[in-house]
Amino acid sequence: MTARIHGALYPAPSEGLPLIIAIFKDGELAGCNIAADEAQGEAMIKTAVAELQRLEVMSKLPPTITVRRPVQPR
Repeated sequence: MTARIHGALYPAPSEGLPLIIAIFKDGELAGCNIAADEAQGEAMIKTAVAELQRLEVMSKLPPTITVRRPVQPR
């Protein structure tokens, strides 16, 4: 099952403080940060959600095995 990943932008708790962004994965807090304004917050959410989705896909791939041949002396 694919994880549900989304972000939320919360208003500043009081005047002069930064906005708070939160990223959720399957309903649990996966991370949070602060943003100076809405545009920065939206960009940060977009980046974080994309990265979490990429990591989710990568975690389902089989491990990569690298086989190296021994160096032959000349």
